[in-house]
Amino acid sequence: MDEQHQPATYKQKIEFLLTIIELEEKRRESVENRFSVLIASNAILLSVIIGWGIPSIISENTIYWIQVILTAMALGSVLLSTFWCAQILLPLRSQKQRAKIMDLGSYPEIEYNLILFTRISKYKKANYLKEINLLTQNQILDQLTLQVHNVARLLNYRYHVLELAHKSFMVGIVLFALLALIKIFVG
Repeated sequence: MDEQHQPATYKQKIEFLLTIIELEEKRRESVENRFSVLIASNAILLSVIIGWGIPSIISENTIYWIQVILTAMALGSVLLSTFWCAQILLPLRSQKQRAKIMDLGSYPEIEYNLILFTRISKYKKANYLKEINLLTQNQILDQLTLQVHNVARLLNYRYHVLELAHKSFMVGIVLFALLALIKIFVG
């Protein structure tokens, strides 16, 4: 067999998995940065909607109910976008949610995975080092592979929530634009 058809060595597999983990970390940071920007944008849009929308409601002009509805919908969409952002920036709330997103149920060995942060933090340093030293190459490879899979699933979930947050924000922008046009042209 030629070199192209040879199975990867242990070292090559580890390098491959570590490269994936590094790329996933960069994507995770990118998602969190986007959510932070979106939260700041939501705060600005919320202030503007309250500043323009609430006085429009109080004025009781001829299209009073349209302004009330637009203001309420714009506020709702901005608050919904902020809610989605909070879902990402806060840690996963329950073991059930973690298990669903990260597919933990199909891995009974998850209780013994020594690279998961929730597991690492339960050990004293000496005990953790002892456990690490007992791992075989295959166990290390299995645990890294599981970590890559779970981080990828978590990132997929976060991108989905990012999409929902962006859509909610854009609805708020459109509703605010309609509210602003009414305020400019009708008064």
